[in-house]
Formats: sequence, C-alpha cells, structure tokens
Amino acid sequence: MQKEFIRINKDKSGSINKHELETMTHSDLKNNDWGKIIAECDHSGTGVIDFQEFITACINRKKLTNKEEVKTAFKILDYNGDGKISL
Repeated sequence: MQKEFIRINKDKSGSINKHELETMTHSDLKNNDWGKIIAECDHSGTGVIDFQEFITACINRKKLTNKEEVKTAFKILDYNGDGKISL
C-alpha cells in the first residue's frame, strides 16, 4: 500500500490531492467524482488524503479475512511500534 501511495503522490507532498487522483487513473475511471471520494476519506478535513487516511480507506474496502491480514494492518497503523494505535 505504501508503494501505491508513493506512486500516486507525484508531487511528494505526503498527501494525495484531487489532481493526482485524476491523472493516475485509467480512462475508464476518469468520470469518478474525486472530490467526493477525497471528502469520504479525508477524516482530518484538510482537503487531501494523507497516508494514514489512505491506509484506512484501503483497509475499509478490503475484507480482513484472516489473522495475518489483521496483524499486517495493525503493524502499518502502529507507527511507533508500541503495540497501540494512537490517534
């Protein structure tokens, strides 16, 4: 997921904006309402999707069906490795 985030984040700002989403998509996805998608993912209200919001959106869209997937998702969100996910 990190590689995908980096691929989309062309300006290396650490967040994904509407323009980056529009330019990275295939022609069959060009008509998506990217503003609405950003609004749904943007929990901090900044108008862009940061890495944590990107991970959250990916996890919400993917069924976590086994213990290993849940462990992997937890490790991604546990930035400081203290065994907790803090705000």
